[in-house]
This record gives sequence, structure tokens and C-alpha cells, in this order.
Amino acid sequence: MAHRQQDFGLRGLLTFYRGLILLYPRDFRGEYADQMMRDFADLACVTRDDGRSLFLLLIRTFFDTVRTATREHRTVRTRHMQHASRTNDYPPPRPP
Repeated sequence: MAHRQQDFGLRGLLTFYRGLILLYPRDFRGEYADQMMRDFADLACVTRDDGRSLFLLLIRTFFDTVRTATREHRTVRTRHMQHASRTNDYPPPRPP
């Protein structure tokens, strides 16, 4: 019974992480999401097998994901601005 509860907790954690990955920019997800899911699943299994708290892993992962996803969005925005400045491809001005 306890093993089933642990498996359910692990599945729930993986589902939650899959949702967190959606915070990253689309291109980033396309390139890295599968590997991120595999790495996180491995980490979650090791955490569970070592008797450590999956809840603490969830909390730590949530804050880390918000931080790194924000950084990735900033990187994408910076690249777009650099490209626009090189190509003079600025968005049209807004009417007053």
C-alpha cells in the first residue's frame, strides 16, 4: 500500500513538473523538455528511494523553474531586440 502511495506521489510530481516546463519559452521547451523530464524523473526516483521528501523537491523545483524560465524569457527578448536593432526591424510606432 505504501509503495502505491509513493508511486502516486511520484506520478503527481511528474505531472506537476510537466506543467512547470510550460513556463519556458516554446523553442526552449522544444529543444530541452524531454531531457528535462527524464532528468527530473531520475532525481525524483532517487529522492524517493533515499527516503527524502518529494514535497521539498517540489517546492525547490518550483522556485528554481520560475527563476530559470524567467531568465530564458529575458534571453529570448534580448535576442529579439538585438536582431531588431541590427536589421532595423522595429515594431511600427503606436499612434498617439
